[in-house]
Amino acid sequence: MGTFGVPPAARARWGDDALMVLPAVAGVYCKAYPAGVVALPQARGLAGFGGASAGYDLLLGEVGGGGPGGGGPAAVPRQPTEYFADRVTAGAPCPAALHDLWTVTPPATGNADTDGKAWATWHPALDPIFHCQYGHEHGSSPARLPGIPPPPFSLVAWANGREAESHTGFKGYAFRTPTGEGVYITAHIDTASLRRAHTRFHTVSLAVVSAGGELVMDTRCKGDFGFAFTLPTDFLTNFRPLPLGRVNEALRAAAEADPAVQPIHRSRRMTVVDPLDPGIDAADLPVGRYEQWRGGFGTCTTAPDSNGGLEVDVQDPLTGCPSLACPVSARPVALAPTRDARRNVGFASRGLRRSLTLDALTIGRAACRWGAEAPPTVGDRWWTNPACTAVLPGPAAGAVPQLVSASWAGLTLDGKYASEDSWSGWYSQIPRSSSADGMEVVDGGVGREN
Repeated sequence: MGTFGVPPAARARWGDDALMVLPAVAGVYCKAYPAGVVALPQARGLAGFGGASAGYDLLLGEVGGGGPGGGGPAAVPRQPTEYFADRVTAGAPCPAALHDLWTVTPPATGNADTDGKAWATWHPALDPIFHCQYGHEHGSSPARLPGIPPPPFSLVAWANGREAESHTGFKGYAFRTPTGEGVYITAHIDTASLRRAHTRFHTVSLAVVSAGGELVMDTRCKGDFGFAFTLPTDFLTNFRPLPLGRVNEALRAAAEADPAVQPIHRSRRMTVVDPLDPGIDAADLPVGRYEQWRGGFGTCTTAPDSNGGLEVDVQDPLTGCPSLACPVSARPVALAPTRDARRNVGFASRGLRRSLTLDALTIGRAACRWGAEAPPTVGDRWWTNPACTAVLPGPAAGAVPQLVSASWAGLTLDGKYASEDSWSGWYSQIPRSSSADGMEVVDGGVGREN
């Protein structure tokens, strides 16, 4: 470690001055790390720099150099002209054709309707090879949990009558339990489109690996997120209904009549921005009150409350409804698109500040609800309808494969989880009273369509 003048040749090698301004004198610390996840230390003030703000730039290079003969800077990646004609530029939006290469083809299951299909799956916000920006993120990387397969995002929607679910709405949550199991949850929660106010069922998947790395659970369903509502100004009633049809109203009325209304019941709490309606809570505008989704799971899980045991809070939703009717054809109201200190908007909303709460959620074979059908008798795998409300006799159009190991004892998940990891989205347990949340916009790689 030391302080030295940065030679012009090194400046040219280290970065483009238009993207990173390098000082004439810099404190440098070099260290080699093996492949894998690295925790970097917190930045602290450096002596001799006049109390400059604590921070540092991170420059990455291959050990020994990546140039000819093992020395010099690594070569610029070849343009992927074998796939598409568009040129890829670091810091610029990625071509759609590059984005579409992030797919997964699950092992064949004997279902001619889905076998061999390539499904869109998780990818980072920034391309790891070309450093272009995808403009959205999908939460936790499944690669943080060895043994967890990449999630096939649209498989359940495809089985559900070729339904369309927005790609950007799929968000992953990865964490480990105190006993070492790895848990990966994917929930389709899209805050950019008003269609979410009218759509009760969204894809939710749950995969678990044992402490030894064995895949013991891999289920996916169209999860039930109940009715949509907003908060009233006076808070004297629990729900301000959205007039979205008889089913939505019936679910809301049943929740309102329950003597233990909060925090139970599957529901989606929306932000409504209507200056002409004094009955709508507008205290948090223009940021918007955080969007809260409860429900989701549909098979081989049980929870004591009627919220399904799952709650996702999006503290910076991208949009809100322009009225209580929230028509799909209307233009969504942008919530806090930019920072605005004058209006107490400390950060721009990007749909990144998400926390996950699990309420005594028991998972495993003993928690499976088979309905009227007998439990499957062949191995640990079986087939259900997309809603996971019926066991099907085998692979066919409209059938979704499920896996829960009969030899696995299962477990109970409970607690609140949040992430500050902007690169791989790793979640850690936090106190239930904590307001900690969410990742950051990495190099501007996440936009208003997240």
